[in-house]
Amino acid sequence: MSPGALHPHRVRVPLHDTPGAGVPRGPASVARPVVRVGTPRDWAEAALAALTVLAVLAVPGALLLVALGDEAGGSPLLLVPVAVALGVGGSVDVHLGPLALGGSVAVTPLLVTGAAIASGAGLVVTRARPPADVPVQAARALMLFVIGLGGLAALGRTSAAAGTLSVDLATTLLGGTLWFGGALVLAIAWRRPDALPPALRRARDLLAGPVAGLGAVLGACWLGGLALVVAGALARTDTPALPTAGTAPPVATVLLVVVLAPTALLAAFAVCLGVPLSGRGPFVDGDLGLVHLLGAGPSWWLAPLVAGVVCTLGGMVAALHARGPDEAVRRGWLLGPALAALLAVAVPVTSLVVGPFGARLDLATAVVLGLAWGAAGGLLGAVIAPGLPPALRSGRLGPRTSKAGEVVAVVVVVAFLAGALAIGFAAAAQVG
Repeated sequence: MSPGALHPHRVRVPLHDTPGAGVPRGPASVARPVVRVGTPRDWAEAALAALTVLAVLAVPGALLLVALGDEAGGSPLLLVPVAVALGVGGSVDVHLGPLALGGSVAVTPLLVTGAAIASGAGLVVTRARPPADVPVQAARALMLFVIGLGGLAALGRTSAAAGTLSVDLATTLLGGTLWFGGALVLAIAWRRPDALPPALRRARDLLAGPVAGLGAVLGACWLGGLALVVAGALARTDTPALPTAGTAPPVATVLLVVVLAPTALLAAFAVCLGVPLSGRGPFVDGDLGLVHLLGAGPSWWLAPLVAGVVCTLGGMVAALHARGPDEAVRRGWLLGPALAALLAVAVPVTSLVVGPFGARLDLATAVVLGLAWGAAGGLLGAVIAPGLPPALRSGRLGPRTSKAGEVVAVVVVVAFLAGALAIGFAAAAQVG
């Protein structure tokens, strides 16, 4: 009896019918990782992004060089590297030889920094590039930027009989890496989520609301600061013009005010939340708090009122990224950790150090108050946002709306602007 009769379910395949059967094979080939060095075009685009960031950071130094002329020493190797270093959060060491005094100057012009890193990140994150190549291109741009930043920092040193001025290399490189690297990460997450792994995409969707809320907080803060300045100017129309003779030219003064305005407004917003601003000097140390700013009179509550409205506006914007009103309320507390992170970053960014003098926000208080104010504003904004008109909600949070919600939303915006104007008048009267 044949074996096929005992096991009818088996199928015999002759060896000569199977190509290569019985021939010993070697070890399986192991795929080698592909290293993406990049084409010359990729490196050229990365170099363009890095040079764009450096060029925008150097604009204030170049303008000051033109405005000051011979008073700046006439050398671009002095003010341009200094402006670039300060723009990324670095510091400049100053030593006066005859007086044997030394110190550092550190302040971050947020307006210039934001414009620079946004321009560079926008050139890296483009729709024309495949998703898998976006993170690699970002790494190329960051590497070239750090190299160029180190070269400029090395040039920022001058020595004379009066003393020396040098850019601190370590803080400049660290600040530049953090600023531009963080901007690239945010740009990829915001504009190219297809380049992220699935797990990071879910995290990105969860954090989209708090990030948008922080953007609204910053925008409202700067808008409120503009209203405050306008109100102060209207209240002090009798103040004579500031003399400019013997001081910096008006162009340089206006440039410094415009460049440093967002930094000062962010510090003012933190003070409005209750974060103390600690000042130090060779003879006196003290704290500048909310009560000290507006006095112990009846106007002290205006600053926290505007701060609360700003946080509520941020919560309303954050709520618009939720799928529905219930989810917006559940996620409202996320604005608290986000605002705490923003204030934690604001502590070193808004610090001002000029030799022995300086001013700095308190870090621990900023984090605690950021958690509290952000959570309260996020929850309140999530309750108000469904009442916004459909045109403002862009079809989000459901099609329904209510007249009461529209009235509350309008009252919040009007109260924000009115409170900012009232603070301006109160502050101007306090100074006068």
